Formats: sequence, structure tokens, C-alpha cells
Amino acid sequence: MKRLQHVMRSAALLWLLLAGVLGVARGADLSRPALLVASERWAGTPFERAVILVTPLPNGAHVGFVVNHPTQVTLGNLFPEQIAASHVVGPVYAGGPMLSSVVFALMRASPAPDDSKLVTLMPGLVAAIDGPTVDRIIETRPNDARYFLGLVMWSSGELEDAVEDRSWEVRPATVDAVLPEHTADLWEALAGTAI
Repeated sequence: MKRLQHVMRSAALLWLLLAGVLGVARGADLSRPALLVASERWAGTPFERAVILVTPLPNGAHVGFVVNHPTQVTLGNLFPEQIAASHVVGPVYAGGPMLSSVVFALMRASPAPDDSKLVTLMPGLVAAIDGPTVDRIIETRPNDARYFLGLVMWSSGELEDAVEDRSWEVRPATVDAVLPEHTADLWEALAGTAI
């Protein structure tokens, strides 16, 4: 009987170990779009409690946007001469430290499906990355997009090292998680979830 209990405990321990390893491997898949959830290591920095949509680039690098750090700035403040900008209801988000004076727009669907100026970040989510395309979105569908100042970039292998170092937790990306109606509790909702 003791041997059976020992075998069962060993099997249970092995199962938990494998589940943990497979869960980490599945969660750390950075070959497709994912959400990065900041660990406590980022406390006191601009990435404190950040949630970042990250997308791989063909050269092994990654690019992303912090999706849960709204600023006190509106698009109307940034572009007072552009009447349509004053119609944007929400704030501009701090997308990241790179190109921090450039405005990017993320939206659930392309304003024109054949528009080559939009970059698909993941199925159902596109980004306008150049000024004329962002301006066109502001003029034609201002509240269909969320606007970001700047972005985040990692060179090849850099993000993988940060995830291995447990600076970031990796979660599956969904359009609803990237563009939720309210972002105030997004970090809390994702920080404690298991994959």
C-alpha cells in the first residue's frame, strides 16, 4: 500500500511538473501576437502594471503598444487645428518610449480592406503607422480607433530573454483584451490568470 501511495504521489508530482513546464512553454510562445503583463520588477518605472500587445517581426524582433496607460491628453489637444480630432472621445494612450511623439492608431477593422498603409497586428486588429493614414482615420472614423503616442520595440532575442528572466508574463492576445472598453483593471485581470 505504501508503494502504491508513493507511486501515486510521484505520478502527481510529475504531472504538476509537466503541466508547469508545458504551460510556461505555451505561454512564452512569442512567434505570434501575445499580451505581455508586467511583473512587479517594473514597479516605479513607466512599465509598472503595463499590459503590452506584442507582435513578432520577420527579423526576430518584436514591436508592441502599451494598451492600458491612458494619458490626460486628448487628440484634440494634440491637433487643435484638426476639427475631427476634437470629436475623439477617449484619451490618447502612452504606447511606449520609442517614437514617443508619433501618433499611431489601432482599430478592430480596416477602414478600407485593401489599404496597404495599415499593418495587421493580429486577426481583427490593424494599426495605422503613418501620418496620412492616421489623419484619414481621424477624419473619417475618429472614434473607431484608439490612439497611441509611441511604441515599444525589442531587438531579436531581447524579449525572449526578458520573458525568461520573468520580467513579463505572456498571455494569449485577443482583440477584446487589446481594446477593452475600460483599461483601468486590465493589468489586475491578467496578472493573476494562468494559461
